[in-house]
Amino acid sequence: AGAVDKRTGDSGVVGGSALYADDNKTTLTKIDANAKIEKNDIITTSGIGGIYPENLIVGKVSDIKYDKYDATKYAVVTPYENIKKVTDVVVLTDFKNKGEIKRISQKEKK
Repeated sequence: AGAVDKRTGDSGVVGGSALYADDNKTTLTKIDANAKIEKNDIITTSGIGGIYPENLIVGKVSDIKYDKYDATKYAVVTPYENIKKVTDVVVLTDFKNKGEIKRISQKEKK
């Protein structure tokens, strides 16, 4: 899912990670090398791609790390909810801008 740091506006992709799943954590990857993401920043959905609405809280950054194979930066994210203990969910089937691809210019990122 496309995601954004609420404080900095830096974007990336939140996805499952086998490395962190047992600790109820996930990762934010595809982060720009100059991103200013820091520990404790709040990560939300970006709305880009039209699959998820924007501004749904994903979680909080618990660490910033570098991939050992190619030195790209990624953030370890602790989800807002403990996925292992979720008992109730809401399924969104329609929302404003659903299915629309939102493009963000470099100017908007800053």
